[in-house]
Amino acid sequence: MEVCLLSYWRSIAEVLLNLLSMLIAMLYDCKANELGSEKGKGGQSALLTTIPRQRQPLLPLHLNILQFQFH
Repeated sequence: MEVCLLSYWRSIAEVLLNLLSMLIAMLYDCKANELGSEKGKGGQSALLTTIPRQRQPLLPLHLNILQFQFH
């Protein structure tokens, strides 16, 4: 019973963290586009040069944290 309940809550946490990482990526892209349009067509915006784009999801880091909490 406890194992089933833990896997249920873990799957809910995985979905929520995945949604959160997608939301952060969307907000980051919107802000980068906004700064890029303010700067004009020549060169990159300040945000794109100071913060490297991260295409990997943030989920595996959070899953590792969840695994440590469950064991």
